[in-house]
Amino acid sequence: MTTSRRRVHARRVALCVGFVLLPAVGLAACNDDSSPVSTERPLTVDEAALLASLQFDNYDDGGADFQVATAFLATNDTLNLQGVVDWENHIGYAVATGKGAESGITEVYWTRTAVLERRPAADTVLAGMGYEEVKFFARTPEPEKRLLDKALAIIMSLASSQRDNPQLIQQKEGSSFLRLDTLRNRPSTVLRYGERNIYWLDTETNRLLRFEGNAAAGGAPTVIDILDRGTRTVPLPREGQVIAAETVAELYQALQSSASTGQPTRSTAP
Repeated sequence: MTTSRRRVHARRVALCVGFVLLPAVGLAACNDDSSPVSTERPLTVDEAALLASLQFDNYDDGGADFQVATAFLATNDTLNLQGVVDWENHIGYAVATGKGAESGITEVYWTRTAVLERRPAADTVLAGMGYEEVKFFARTPEPEKRLLDKALAIIMSLASSQRDNPQLIQQKEGSSFLRLDTLRNRPSTVLRYGERNIYWLDTETNRLLRFEGNAAAGGAPTVIDILDRGTRTVPLPREGQVIAAETVAELYQALQSSASTGQPTRSTAP
């Protein structure tokens, strides 16, 4: 592990101005850098080695500050996240803004086995049911069904305790050097792994600056910007602030339905 790691607590941070989804032309994430013409070619051995070490380097750094912009284009659902991730211990926190199915969520914590959602619209109903202190719903992750969970899974997939095989990366169909570029005033090497995953690496440090991915059909674009890195400590909410979503299943389902339809949540309190 690096000796320069610093410990910081998860903090509530303002969303970046201009951090918005642009479904018609792709995703923008607080970056006004222009993109030069592609010089696409097969990966060299050294470039494949960079991709092979990328996840291990993130894990070795411990954690990072990040921003996410993602969407389901078929339903016009969008989601923006900004927060911190502890890759070493598989814990994270983010503030959230969204449109569609995830629109009612303002904060989220997650671990390997749980997603904790803050939904302020439920506070009054929960208090009426006798849960005055509860602020978060806990549930099992569903990355195949939920836009939020898919984004969290991608964030965690950017780190691994094992290095990949550079030969397999080099042989993977679609893997290519795309171009040299600039991102957030940093010289960048842009590489693609397979057909859909693009990595922006700092040319000087070889550390990840940005990940771009999409579903096979092209309908779920995701951009993750890594803004800073080092050890992160994410203190989870107190036990009394969390309730299992299944314990108040009717309320939780009503919250999900209201977010999807844009209708206010109806009280289920006695």
